[in-house]
Amino acid sequence: STPRSNRRQRQMCIRDSPNYTASVQLEPEARAALALDLTGGSDPLMDFSEVAPLAAGAPTILVSRGRVRAVVPARPLAAAHVVVETVEPCGPYPDLAPDVVAELQTLAKELAREMIRTHGRCRISVDATATPARIDVYAPPA
Repeated sequence: STPRSNRRQRQMCIRDSPNYTASVQLEPEARAALALDLTGGSDPLMDFSEVAPLAAGAPTILVSRGRVRAVVPARPLAAAHVVVETVEPCGPYPDLAPDVVAELQTLAKELAREMIRTHGRCRISVDATATPARIDVYAPPA
């Protein structure tokens, strides 16, 4: 390869999507290794199968009301993050009885109001496939 083609290879970038504006320049060896890894053409560089998952501590219960409660998760998504969940184990959100959904949503709305008051913003997220059902209420970074 010529010095010109090497320079061109060093200037090539990898981008996650067309909407992602950050880029990383990779040397040809790194690009080749990444291409092999992404296409399944080589063994992984590290084996994480023996690594124990992070131990999650018990969540801190903020309020418990009837069949639902609000907890600060052991591993929060943001500095201000509260999870609204059922006290007893349950299935995913779509399978819940309407009165349980109403209890979850009522507590989530109260927490959202407080989060908006204290942090100026709030997001509420429901993963309909998560078991047990939960509503995440958090203040995203500014």
